[in-house]
Amino acid sequence: MIDISYLVPRNFFVVPPLCLHGIAFRHEDISMTLKILYIQVHQGSSLCLVTVLPSIAPFSFGDTAVNAGKIVQQNCLVTDGDEPLKITWLLNGGDASNSTGVTVFKLGSRTSILTIESVRSYHAGNYTCTATNSAGSSSFTAVLAVNGIRLLVYPSLLHVMFLFGWKL
Repeated sequence: MIDISYLVPRNFFVVPPLCLHGIAFRHEDISMTLKILYIQVHQGSSLCLVTVLPSIAPFSFGDTAVNAGKIVQQNCLVTDGDEPLKITWLLNGGDASNSTGVTVFKLGSRTSILTIESVRSYHAGNYTCTATNSAGSSSFTAVLAVNGIRLLVYPSLLHVMFLFGWKL
């Protein structure tokens, strides 16, 4: 929590609790968007408790495509924002942990790790990490490109691949 009591005039009176959404202020060249949860005036002083919106450190899967069969691991680090935090991963808008071969686990309260043990062409797409707390949510998206075999459905070819033990 951050004390911004100096921003509230001494003659300002608010009957608690008061919730204001999307309050923005600038202090020491740092701009924050805040959600004021509670303002209390007591004996001539004011206390304003706020919850800071989460901020996610940028990440990337690299500038080049990953070869099929390789391992991919990416961290989502929430660098700012008050706890408790909920961190989720999306793949092309759907829950990434529901995708075959994708594992997501939380490391501490501010980091989530996405792992793909053996990348396939269907893992290619937009991966979005979203962090949410009582102030709102923030997201960051990175693209994973995959070099690999795209499955074209030719029944005779699949049959031949199966007979020779080839794996997709």
